[in-house]
This record gives sequence, structure tokens and C-alpha cells, in this order.
Amino acid sequence: PLIKGGQALTFVVHDAEDPDSPCRVAKILNNPKEDRKARFLREIEVTESFDHPNVVRSLGRGETSSSKWPYFIMPYYERGTLEKNYDKLGTPLERLKMFLAICEGVAYAHGKLLIHRDLKPANIFLADVAVPIVGDFGLCYRADEDSDGRNTQTTEAVGARKYMPPEWREGRDESPQAIGDIYSLGKILYWMFEGRVYDGHEDDH
Repeated sequence: PLIKGGQALTFVVHDAEDPDSPCRVAKILNNPKEDRKARFLREIEVTESFDHPNVVRSLGRGETSSSKWPYFIMPYYERGTLEKNYDKLGTPLERLKMFLAICEGVAYAHGKLLIHRDLKPANIFLADVAVPIVGDFGLCYRADEDSDGRNTQTTEAVGARKYMPPEWREGRDESPQAIGDIYSLGKILYWMFEGRVYDGHEDDH
């Protein structure tokens, strides 16, 4: 697999009947728990609705023949993630332009009342050297959803601890807001220029 996570496996695939078909990524559920399955199906539904040049989009879905576990197909970004391309980010102006595109992708998701909650360089892909794609909406939260329909408890600490705001890290935010993603964007911007995660004492403020 390309990536092996606690919830899913991702594989680089192509159409066996068409040798000239482009490579794609198949993300397959790898956890039998019902809450994880519900969260995975939510990610599929969310990504199917996207239509923005800086946000990942599902190209199709299905079930595996043996386990009947769901999967969905996404574009394959050969350049990999922002995290793996730090030495290729270019000049300060080019970095700022890339960061603006990341912000536009996140703003698009916020416009759909979706809070990403796991923004970090490893979840931003590069379609081209300067075209970032915000991906991995597996932990997203719908701001207009009632508590009975949530697949993640609002008091559950989820996401990348180094990039999330203090209230999310401690599981103290019962209603995640877009401002939490904006905080994470600030951490990403710092990383894009410094090559390391900001390690200030956020809990003191």
C-alpha cells in the first residue's frame, strides 16, 4: 500500500483493461468498527461533492469483492505531499502564492460548513510544483450537524496535535469552528518558511 493508516489503506491503482489509463489512488476501509465505517462513508460523500482546483475530489466508489468494505478512487498526485517537497517550495513569493491557494481550498470547504480538523503538510498534495490540493477529510466535522449524526465526538482529541489549536488538543471544544482550521493554517505557513513546526507555548495564551 501507498499509506497504511489506522482507518484505511491507500493503493496506487490503474484500469487493468486499459494499460494507458492514468494511475489513481484507491482508499479502502481497514477497520471493522461501525463508527469508523460511518466516518469513512462520510469522507466519501464529502469528497464526491467537491469541485475546486485546490481540494481533492472522489472519482468513484465501490466495495471490495471479498470483505465488502467500501473504497473510493482519487487522483494520484505523483509529486506527493507538501511535507515531502519542502526543498522545492521556491522563493518567498512563490511560497505565499501556494499558501494562498491552500487557504482558498480550505475556505471552499468552510463554505460547505465543513471543518477539516486535520490540516498539516502531510495532508496537502501537489498536483504540480505550485498547485496544492487539500486532502484527507476523514476527520472533518459538519458545523450544521446535530450531535446524534456525528461520527466523531466533539470532545474527542483528533487530528495532528502539532498543528491543532490547544482547545482541540485537549478535547475541550464541544463545537469546532473554522477558526481552528485557520490556526492550523498559521502553523503550516510558519512551517513553509522555517521548515519546522512552531513550538511556542500556546497553552499559556
